[in-house]
Amino acid sequence: MRDANTPHLDVTIDAHSRLVIRCQDQPLMAIDARNWLVETVTRVSKRHVIAWDFFAEHGRHVTRGRRWMPAGSGHWTLVDQSLSRCGRLSIQQPEPDHLVFTFEAPDAHRVGFRWWGSSTEVLYGWGSYNDGPAARPGRWTTWTEEGPVGLGLLAPWLRWTGRVPLPRGYRTTYAPAPFWVSSLGYAGWLENTERVDWSLQGARRSMRVWSHRFTLHLLAGPDLRQVLARRRELLGGPPVPPLWVFAPWLDAVQGEDAVLDLAERARRRRIPASAMWVEDWMGSWQDLRRFWMRPLSHQISPHLYPHLEQMAQRLHQQGYKLLGYVCPEVAVDTPLYQEASTQGHLVRDAAGTLVDINILGRHHGELDLARVDTRQWVKERIFAPLAQVGFDGWMADFGEYLPPESRLADGSTGWTSHNRYPLLWQSLNREFWDEERPDGDYTFFVRSAGLLTPATAPVMWGGDNDTDWDPGDGLPAVIPQALSAGLMGNIIWGCDIAGYMTFGLTRPSSRELYLRWTALASLLPVMRTHHGTARPRNWHWTRDLETEQLFARFTRLHMLLLPYFHHLAAEAHTNGLPLIRPLWLEYPGSGFDELHTQFLLGTMLLAAPVTSPRRHTAGVALPPDGWHDWWSDASWQGPGPIRLPAPLGQIPLLIRRGAALPCHEGLESGGRPLGFLETVASPEGRLAAERSVSLLIIGPMEEQQLILPGGTLRIAAASDDDSAPVRPATPPQFTDHAPWLSRPGVVVNLPANGSVSTAGLRFWWSGSRDLEVTLRRLDP
Repeated sequence: MRDANTPHLDVTIDAHSRLVIRCQDQPLMAIDARNWLVETVTRVSKRHVIAWDFFAEHGRHVTRGRRWMPAGSGHWTLVDQSLSRCGRLSIQQPEPDHLVFTFEAPDAHRVGFRWWGSSTEVLYGWGSYNDGPAARPGRWTTWTEEGPVGLGLLAPWLRWTGRVPLPRGYRTTYAPAPFWVSSLGYAGWLENTERVDWSLQGARRSMRVWSHRFTLHLLAGPDLRQVLARRRELLGGPPVPPLWVFAPWLDAVQGEDAVLDLAERARRRRIPASAMWVEDWMGSWQDLRRFWMRPLSHQISPHLYPHLEQMAQRLHQQGYKLLGYVCPEVAVDTPLYQEASTQGHLVRDAAGTLVDINILGRHHGELDLARVDTRQWVKERIFAPLAQVGFDGWMADFGEYLPPESRLADGSTGWTSHNRYPLLWQSLNREFWDEERPDGDYTFFVRSAGLLTPATAPVMWGGDNDTDWDPGDGLPAVIPQALSAGLMGNIIWGCDIAGYMTFGLTRPSSRELYLRWTALASLLPVMRTHHGTARPRNWHWTRDLETEQLFARFTRLHMLLLPYFHHLAAEAHTNGLPLIRPLWLEYPGSGFDELHTQFLLGTMLLAAPVTSPRRHTAGVALPPDGWHDWWSDASWQGPGPIRLPAPLGQIPLLIRRGAALPCHEGLESGGRPLGFLETVASPEGRLAAERSVSLLIIGPMEEQQLILPGGTLRIAAASDDDSAPVRPATPPQFTDHAPWLSRPGVVVNLPANGSVSTAGLRFWWSGSRDLEVTLRRLDP
């Protein structure tokens, strides 16, 4: 049972056969009997263009409902104009705030309904979109597919067509989900994995499921924060990842020497990182214009990585985890393809022909992940050899390519399992790593996603962004992607720094784009670089000294915030809140419903990254609260607009007044802390993260509880009557990533499982080791 503050959902069917759903007497949805959809379809034709499927339905016949007839407690029968039965509805209420509707029409091919909502309601969700999270008027589908592709300089001139970015404008995504939330304080989701057609036209909405049955859940809460917490309770979410996941990841390709040289360079130049990501362990080629990872053989390249195990050992000794790349496709004419084909591990169609997956001109087989023997074969023949040579995780790419004509081993077709296939792939990765490393010291990251991906995949990234400034799929798309993915429950999120795709009219990444993208990524939970398809021409942090210095600044900023990322992830394990948040989630009713150029990192930080070229200032919409500039002594009281300087080496960033922001100033070197931890993938770095923390306190502090790597710290204002001894804090060596580090501070030691008072604060510490706390204040 829920508590007394739990909203109550009510459903009624009146004398006019109108189904109305209310929450605390406020109407949420109204559905007339004639707006329930029961359809048959003679056939569906498919046209495949590059990486996308286009469908046409033929012989559609629609049966319209007329009225509902009671059929027992919680059960109703829908009859048509001739009073013939055309559908059955079951309504269950597991909790006062939770309704479940199951509608079935056994002879139908499509079912759904049209409903009316409030004209002032704002709906968010349906997946990770480049213009999200607020849903725009229009039509779209829940159908997993390759993400959109921009048209470079032509994009602004062709946006009016609704097809730019290609092929369907903004309504193309790797990560659709039949899940949405409403500004009225409720969420809805479908259990179905079949394709779903959606329409949103003002207050009139509709859904149409490509099945004879659907199950719809509605969930209400006192506010959307509570709705997301209940969503996580019912649907699950990612575990708290190992600490090193929140440290920067550096990419390196083209052989062992290149990987080791880059790893050593980062350590020499004091660029913090805890993972090296090597995607081309199978092999790659490069010319003066382009880089490509081929073939997808899932066998170690003897040319590029003849001593991969020894390379992994050296990286581990230097405090790096090693990450790789896997996918559920196997290239034709490779030994594993022949083995998989012979042993029945590849997907076939109804005629028994192996399905062909064409990825940019190369042909592949698709693994039948509904087959138990195939799942075991993948673990033994692909995953286990990588773990044995030292990989600690990987990009688990793709998942969007299962053709509708497929027939899987469990009897399902591509029509019913296309959207399910990403979960089959992700659950296989999760099964393997949970068996291989029960302590959870691993990660894998995915781009395709569905309703249950948050409970399966530890990390999500936004897919193959274009290497440009276009809002269709370039840098401006990153914040909308992050915000909408977080609402789905994919809270540990990152992107390809400076993008990935450079095709057609898209230009390679420039120095300015690279640094702006790096700045934004420094405030995402996962900060990961990428070389992109135009690696020889793309900008990179190694290209010149100034870029390297600014890149180092942003990696240090990211690493400084590592305790805060951990705290937010640990909180999200129970409250379900995304780390990257839209402003309307924390400040409802403040006019931020359509704002997706800014974001909150938790509740303490507000960021307004620059995502357009040749900009040197940034406008910021302040929410109600006091805010202090990260880079200067300036402060403001919201709400209201302000304008901040935004040189290439800074990101507009504000700290909320009343916060106690947990940071880490790093280990001492030469008698002074560095100002950041260099790695937490080594025992020394991990221990340092558990045994010390810095708190940046802004103004009068609210009582707070912080979940740190070594335990829980509670802080509240107090008198100094029983003041514990303190010592002056040593200023760090590097402060350009956080100028406030040069301010005076004090250090206090908290005993294990104890409490102390000092500097006007009371501390309660639950850790099994003593905790050293450095206090620095910014008082406007």
